[in-house]
Amino acid sequence: DIIISAPGKFEEAKVEAWYDSKDSEDIMASVNIFTTSFVIALLLGWMYIFHKNARNFAQRIAVPLQKIGADMSKVSRLEFLDVTGDQQISSNMLEIQYIQQAFYKMKNAINSFSKYVPREIVLNMTLHKKMAKLGVMPRQISIFFSDIAGFTTICEKLEPNEVLKMLSEYFTAMSKVIIETEGILLEFIGDAILAIWNAPYDVNDHAVACISATLRMQQELVRLREAWSAQGYPEIHIRCGVHTDSVFVGNLGAPDRMKYGVMGDGVNLASRLEELNKRYGTKNLISDKTYGCARVEEMFVLRHVDRVVVKGRSKSTDLYEVCGFAQEQVDQKVLDFNKLYGEGMKLYFEREFTNAFDKFDEAKSLKESEEDESCSLLQSRCLAYMDEPPDKDWDGSSILTSK
Repeated sequence: DIIISAPGKFEEAKVEAWYDSKDSEDIMASVNIFTTSFVIALLLGWMYIFHKNARNFAQRIAVPLQKIGADMSKVSRLEFLDVTGDQQISSNMLEIQYIQQAFYKMKNAINSFSKYVPREIVLNMTLHKKMAKLGVMPRQISIFFSDIAGFTTICEKLEPNEVLKMLSEYFTAMSKVIIETEGILLEFIGDAILAIWNAPYDVNDHAVACISATLRMQQELVRLREAWSAQGYPEIHIRCGVHTDSVFVGNLGAPDRMKYGVMGDGVNLASRLEELNKRYGTKNLISDKTYGCARVEEMFVLRHVDRVVVKGRSKSTDLYEVCGFAQEQVDQKVLDFNKLYGEGMKLYFEREFTNAFDKFDEAKSLKESEEDESCSLLQSRCLAYMDEPPDKDWDGSSILTSK
């Protein structure tokens, strides 16, 4: 309101303005909402971008590490064939590359180490997180020794690279048989092989498994001889000895240099059995302890060859030749020979040396042109005992004065 008291004279003026602020407040609220929404959208956008980059970043770390972790698990089980190659895991991160390179160096070292030591021994240590330390324990096992007959002569006929080739093929085939029958190949000793069954793991009917491996090795050699003959190489024949006994098994040697091995009188006897094949003209000899193990007599065709006291022992050992698997067809002449020889051995133990001599002679006749050393050896003893009978406490054994 404006009040004027007189014309031309301004006494007092009072101005009051009223307006509606609702529209202005609505505008400000809209601005604030927009601003807040923009800030939230901006934050969400940054979060999305960061999350996407973080996910990619995490994958760049996690994926290579997951692959390396999976490979480590395989290596701990000595499964090297399925391990990712060192060029197949790519990462731009220097730290991942260092881990990767270190791991594959370790893998190659373990792979090489497992070729020098029985795989099962290394696997036993890695799976049970054991450290190798010196120590042995008694254990009932079946021990196998084999040797190539006339190996020195064979080496003289061949060049060194040819000998190496033949031995490599031979050892590869024999190793495969040992592994497939649950045996442990302890070591190659020149051209000889030492293997055991029932250590460090239990093997059911380990004597049967060991003898089965022996016969399968002889069968495998037939195939190898055919291949070698086609290449002009000489024939290879092996002699095998098997003995079952309680011996000491474990880590032998020094704290900084050890090997998994066996020791004891039983080990020596297994080696002697292999050598005694030369004496009797046989290929596979087992001891009476192995013969007495479960299922051995029913699983194989066997011949009681002799009873001897080997050098260095006081107790006698009965020797048996393994002629084949009982379930496979064995030459009837072999069965007839074994029968006659067994009858001769019975007469020999009963001191009927004249009749025993004739029975061995009858057995020899089945060999036709082939000479049988075991018959000839027993016949020579029969002749000696006819002239000078053995002592009353004689148990039929012959004491050997040489290995």
